[in-house]
Amino acid sequence: MSTSNVSRVYKWSIAALSSLALAGCSMFSDPDPRTMPAPLTEYSASASVRVAWSVPVGKGSGQGFAPVIHESYIYAATPDGNVTKINASNGRVSWKSNANTRLSAGVGSDGNTTAVVSNDGTVIAFDSSGQEKWRARASSEVSIPPLVGEGQV
Repeated sequence: MSTSNVSRVYKWSIAALSSLALAGCSMFSDPDPRTMPAPLTEYSASASVRVAWSVPVGKGSGQGFAPVIHESYIYAATPDGNVTKINASNGRVSWKSNANTRLSAGVGSDGNTTAVVSNDGTVIAFDSSGQEKWRARASSEVSIPPLVGEGQV
C-alpha cells in the first residue's frame, strides 16, 4: 500500500472514530428534564373573526410589498406600479395612482407624502391626494420600502 493510501485510510479512520465518539456521548445520558418541552396549553376561541371588507390594489406581490398603516388609512403598492390609499374603517379607496413603471419595493407613507421605488432605483413621491409630487434617482438599487416621516423620504 502506498504512503498516500495509508494517509487517506488513516484520516478516514480518525474521522469515523471521532464521529462515533461524539455520537456515543449522548447514548448513555439520561434526558435532562430542564431541556424537555413543556406541555402545550389548550385555549378555547374567545373571539370570532370575519372579513369586514376587501379591496383589490393591483397585480403581483412579493417580498417588501406589505401594506403600511398610518392613522386610519392603509397604503399599498404592487409591483405593477399601483399605489393605493384605503380608509381602514370602511375599505373605501381614497385615491389610487399608478407610477407608470414596475416597482421594486412597497410603499412608505407619513400620511402627507407617500413614496415607492421603481426597479431602476427611482424614488417616486405622491402627495396626500395621490398626485405625483416628484421623482428622484437613488444612487443604488433599492429593495426595501422607503422610510417616510414629516414629509422627508
